[in-house]
Amino acid sequence: MTYASHDSQLMLVCPHTCGTKFLLRPDEARALTRRLLEDIDPPASGHAVSDAVLVTHELVTNAIRHGGGLVAFSVTVDADTIRVSVADHSVALPVTPRPVEPGEGGYGWAMVCTLTDTRGVTVSARGKTIAVCISLR
Repeated sequence: MTYASHDSQLMLVCPHTCGTKFLLRPDEARALTRRLLEDIDPPASGHAVSDAVLVTHELVTNAIRHGGGLVAFSVTVDADTIRVSVADHSVALPVTPRPVEPGEGGYGWAMVCTLTDTRGVTVSARGKTIAVCISLR
């Protein structure tokens, strides 16, 4: 596993070739994202921080729960945008299934799409990477 941190970037990577799952819990990813956003100047809006933290938690949770494990996680901040990228072992695209009963789940991808300005999914033979961007102002 590789860890790199710069003033406006955090990247944690377990190369696909290592064959292990990435051991980063959703709450740790959320805390790292929040910490990175707290250190920028000018500060991000409160809504942007909340949205980024919630989206980070959802993407990491889904990589662990539905994607065969987390492979890589990165957060990059520039003057106006935060970019969160999460990779997992699954080639299955995210979907928004219709839950049978309220509270059963299935709302995560719809929430990610609502809270982000842009999103993209890249699929390879080894899995997928989901990258999202959120405006900070």
